[in-house]
Amino acid sequence: MISVTEALSIVDEHIKPLPETTVELSECLGYALAQDIVSNDDIPAGTNSAMDGYAVRAADTEGACRDNPVRLKVIGEVPAGAPAKKVVENGKAVRIMTGGIIPGGADAVVPVEDTELEDDCVDVFVPASQGLNIRPAGEDISKGEKVLSRGDVIRPADMGILASVGITKVPVFRRPKVAFLITGNELIAPDEPLSPGKVRNSNQYSLIGLLKECNLDWVNLGIGADSLEEIKRKISAGMEADVIITSGAVSVGKYDFVKDALDELGMKRHFWKVAQRPGKPLLFGELPHSGGFPHGKPVFGLPGNPVSVMVMFLIYVKRALLKMKGCREYEQPRIRATMAAPYYKNPGLTHFVRGTYTFKDGSFSAVPLPKQGSGILRSMSTANCIIVLDENSKYIPEGAQVEIIFLHRF
Repeated sequence: MISVTEALSIVDEHIKPLPETTVELSECLGYALAQDIVSNDDIPAGTNSAMDGYAVRAADTEGACRDNPVRLKVIGEVPAGAPAKKVVENGKAVRIMTGGIIPGGADAVVPVEDTELEDDCVDVFVPASQGLNIRPAGEDISKGEKVLSRGDVIRPADMGILASVGITKVPVFRRPKVAFLITGNELIAPDEPLSPGKVRNSNQYSLIGLLKECNLDWVNLGIGADSLEEIKRKISAGMEADVIITSGAVSVGKYDFVKDALDELGMKRHFWKVAQRPGKPLLFGELPHSGGFPHGKPVFGLPGNPVSVMVMFLIYVKRALLKMKGCREYEQPRIRATMAAPYYKNPGLTHFVRGTYTFKDGSFSAVPLPKQGSGILRSMSTANCIIVLDENSKYIPEGAQVEIIFLHRF
C-alpha cells in the first residue's frame, strides 16, 4: 500500500496532454490553449473617446462653470467607426460619439451632460483636463503583447479577447473522452422501486455531473453485473475512449472482478490500494491505446461507495483529466484553515474529511461534518470543502492548522 503523495506522483508521471487541434471560436469555451496568443494589433487600434461628448482643447475650457460657461464653435462630428476629418483649433470643438477617433488638436472629451448645444456652438460647463475621457491606442492590448498563455483554460472573457485580436480558429488541446462503467448486481435505475438488497444507481449521475463540470465528453457503459466476462465485455465496448473509469468491484471480495478483467485486457497496473480514507482500494493503470499513441490509456478503478467515488474523482481523476486536457493548472487548489473542532482519525491513513468552512476576520476555519461514512452521499451535498488530514496524525485538536480543498458550489 502506497501513500497519497506517492499515488499522486505516479498518476502525474503517466498522464500526458492529448494532441493539439483547432476549434471554432464560438466552440472553444472550456478548452485549454495549445499555444501562446500574441496580438498583431493595438487594441483599440486608434485613440478614441470613452463617451459621448465633445472633443476639445483642454486649455480652451479653463475656468468653465455653470454661471460662466465657455462657448466653442462646433465644426464637425465623429461617429464611432468613422475617421476624424476635422482638426480642433483654438475655440473649436467636434461632437464625438463613444468609440469615435479623437480628431487632431483635441486632447480631452467633455461629456455631453456637461454641455449644452445651441445652434452651431456648444456651451461647456466644466473645465477639462488633458486626457479626460480619452482611450489611447493600445490601452487594452499592445501590438506584440502576449494576451493568453499555452495551458490557459478558455473562459468567456478569453473568447472576447480572442475575437479582439482576430483569432477565429483557436489552437487547443483535444479534450479527453471518458468512458465509465458502474458495477454491481445490487444496482437498479433511479426510477425503480427499492427492495431489500437493492441500491439505486447514484454513482452514474454523480460521475456525469463531475465530468460535465470538467467540460468533457463521456460515454456511459451502463451497469456491469458481477461477472468477469460481463465486465470485460463492457470495458471493451469503451476502448475508443481516452480514459476508462470503473466504480465498484476493485476490493478483495468474491465478486470483485474489475482487476482481473482489466488484467486480461492487457492493463499495466501502476498501483492498487492507497493509504487513505475513503478510497483505500483505488486502482490506477494503463490499457493499450489505439491510434499510435506513445502512452497508454489511463484506467481508474474507483471503489463503489458513493462518497469514495466522488472524493477519489476529485483527488485523482480530475487532476489527470485536466492534465490530459492540456491545462497548465491541474492540481486542486488548497488553502490553510483552522480546525474549529477536534477530530480523531486512524494513524497511517490520509483522511479526506467532508466539512464546512467559514471565512471571518481574514482567515478560514473548518469543521468536519458529523457523519463521515463512505456511504453518506448527502455529506458531499452538505459539505463545501474537503479537509485533508495528514497520514501521521491521530488527534487533530481544535485550533490546529490543516489544508482544505474547496468543493465547487454553483
